[in-house]
Amino acid sequence: MAFFLVFMSSLLFMLLSSYAFQLLTDVRRRLPPGPTPLPVIGNLLDVVGKLPHRSLAQLAERYGPLMTLRLGTVVVIVASSAATAREVLQTHNTVLSGRNPPDAWNGMGHAANSVFVLPPRRRWRALRRIGAEHLLSPRRLDGDALRPMLRDAVLGMLRRVSELSASGAPVEVGHAAFASMMDLQWRAMFSAGLDEATSGELHGFAREAVAHSLRPNVSDFFPALAAADLQRVRRGFATHLAMVYRLIDQQIEQRRRARQAGDGDARKDDLLDVMLDMSEEQGGKDVEDGLVNQDFMRAFFTVSKLQSTRA
Repeated sequence: MAFFLVFMSSLLFMLLSSYAFQLLTDVRRRLPPGPTPLPVIGNLLDVVGKLPHRSLAQLAERYGPLMTLRLGTVVVIVASSAATAREVLQTHNTVLSGRNPPDAWNGMGHAANSVFVLPPRRRWRALRRIGAEHLLSPRRLDGDALRPMLRDAVLGMLRRVSELSASGAPVEVGHAAFASMMDLQWRAMFSAGLDEATSGELHGFAREAVAHSLRPNVSDFFPALAAADLQRVRRGFATHLAMVYRLIDQQIEQRRRARQAGDGDARKDDLLDVMLDMSEEQGGKDVEDGLVNQDFMRAFFTVSKLQSTRA
């Protein structure tokens, strides 16, 4: 009991000290105006209780289109008008690039290879270049190799929806759209379609991983407590992410074995082949300071799945 009281007292002292230090720092940094934060919890009470975007809209009416909020010990700058967002994203994009990811994304080291949160350095540039040149380029999307696969994916979605309609069963639009997007992406990356069982499995894993990453987490508001993962959000995210990684690893290993066996049909010239070529360029050593390794490929292939789930 005495140990618990000492621990809680020490924790409270650290949080109050951090709060006082950050208030002084905010004054020196000349941050935009915003509501006065409370000790320890900051402005959390100003944004809870309603949908967050409505709370932020009400605060913006009072403090302007650019305001400062403190969520726990984390300082957040909110741009709530089109003109302000344009100024932030276009004029100051270099200074403000690189976001702090949700703590959940640190599960299995996912954030270290995510183009959405990395600062614009070597790893981020490599990820962007690979995506722009080999996944989303007009040459790739309009190429003769990919076009038939994309057509098959669209026809497959229409067939599934038609079968459900003919049987009188309800059509879950969100699931049908996700399955179609997943199939399109899977074909673009691995030159193979998804069967119904794998698509459903992948949908479930990705949906649960995204749900964990969006869950309010004390680790995001108080980074000093992140190591404890008190709500087990990071561990839950990592558990479901591991399932997605397993399906991707199967595709990577199958292609590697086929290439090593000299199978003439192994090469598909898809995104996976591009990444395997980059990984093998220096006799099996990782290219560009350790960029293209198994973790890099896993995260790159997974990010598009998670983002399509959020959409």
